[in-house]
Amino acid sequence: MIGGRIIEFLAQIEDFQKMLFEKKKFVTETQYCITVGTIAEDFYADISANDAQWAEWKDLFHIDEEQRNIFNSNAKTRNDRRVAFLKAHPTLVLDTKHFSAEFVDRLLAGFDDLDEMTDGLLIHSENFQALSLLLEQYRRNVKCVYIDPPYNTDASPILYKNGYKSSSWASLMENRFGPARSLLTSDGVLVVAIDDEQQRELSFVLSRVFENRLLGTICVRANPSGRPTQTGYSVAHEYLLFAG
Repeated sequence: MIGGRIIEFLAQIEDFQKMLFEKKKFVTETQYCITVGTIAEDFYADISANDAQWAEWKDLFHIDEEQRNIFNSNAKTRNDRRVAFLKAHPTLVLDTKHFSAEFVDRLLAGFDDLDEMTDGLLIHSENFQALSLLLEQYRRNVKCVYIDPPYNTDASPILYKNGYKSSSWASLMENRFGPARSLLTSDGVLVVAIDDEQQRELSFVLSRVFENRLLGTICVRANPSGRPTQTGYSVAHEYLLFAG
């Protein structure tokens, strides 16, 4: 009787924690990366005056907009040279995080179809929440999903319940494979990287989620010396498992 009440109480705590975790999260920030060549030249003066953006470009691409060349030979000021540089390098990628909200609103309003202009999406998030966010818009629209999950080793530990390490890891994977499968087209493929430590368990989880539609397993790397932290038999292989 007492044991049943304790189990019921613990279940309530677990259910509450699950409800909090699965609750849809707010998007805290959205930024855009836009190639300069797609931006109207009316914005170039503002871009040329943004030192933070130019500092990022110099750090990433080692550019030197101050260098004299045939494109800016008539430019008299630094901003003039920067505008000339923008016109000569249309593939430079502007990051809206460096600009004011007013500038970004004007910039985005200039595109008739922002989704059409956006050819890539990068999300910084816990992966379960990111998959849940993407699911409705991209359901059955993704050709390939590649996942490189934690290998469940001491070298890259994540938190588990003591005594249920392998099963907790398998649950972590299954909770993410389900939404990932819903993103795939009818001929889409899910690819998962793993090593010997959990390859067997991963195969079972994929078989369950994809209803035994495993496409194959490929060994992508062999390391005869094994993992440095592993004792006993060497964990010497890394694999890619395919399901669809």
